Amino acid sequence: IVIENETKDVSEEEGLSETELRFSDKDNKYLVVLKTEKVLNIKINPRINLNEKNIEDMLEVNSEDIVPINLGYFENDVIYNEMNLKGKMVLVDGEHRLESRIRGEHEFIKTNIVKYNSMKELKKDAFTMNITHGMRLSGEEIQRRIYEIASEEKEKTPRQLAKEYNMDRGAWERICVRIKLEDVAKKVNNTALLALLQRIPTTLMRPLTKLSQDSDIRIINFFTNFEPLFNTIMRQDLMERVKECVNLYREDKIATYSEFLDLKED
Repeated sequence: IVIENETKDVSEEEGLSETELRFSDKDNKYLVVLKTEKVLNIKINPRINLNEKNIEDMLEVNSEDIVPINLGYFENDVIYNEMNLKGKMVLVDGEHRLESRIRGEHEFIKTNIVKYNSMKELKKDAFTMNITHGMRLSGEEIQRRIYEIASEEKEKTPRQLAKEYNMDRGAWERICVRIKLEDVAKKVNNTALLALLQRIPTTLMRPLTKLSQDSDIRIINFFTNFEPLFNTIMRQDLMERVKECVNLYREDKIATYSEFLDLKED
């Protein structure tokens, strides 16, 4: 990685001043110093809350000692939330660092700027960067972003999505099962089923994978007749129990949860 374009004019405040605009790419990173006020944070990251301690620890650190944040730049019109991002310096990665510069009233910030052609590309980098380094996203935050991506790209399989984002396939499979089941509930406007599905932890989607491949009516009947099963959400053996119920139901050996309990007693 080549780092060029270091600062030339030195300010007394931080040893930084604005430098010439130059764009980075996958092979070369170029340091660009901007005024902090020029960075636009449109909150594209699925992070729920910032880590206040992390920000406080960086407040007194000079901007010249802060790792560069990553920005995106659009040469063409790109509309996001009714805002045209053409020519804007959009935050991709480094929200805690940026927030520390804003709160500490630091005039300058070090950046790497990459050109993007679409919001999809920018959001992809914002997601992958925040699960590989720095203040990483939590499990809940990662699931939220996977859900958003999989909902937007239903034509792709979990395997394809996992490969594209260089992530474990299992997480994508569980989220895709949830989306498929929720789509069935929405199709028939079954609000009770939708509410039930939203209560079920994502970890329990794995044993429901085969069920999600059945017809809509079979899926609806299962959750209607096996709802009591999901009221025992704290049971340690629940995943195995759900898997067993799904298999027996798909083999037409049981039709209700009470029949499953009778079968277990026998």
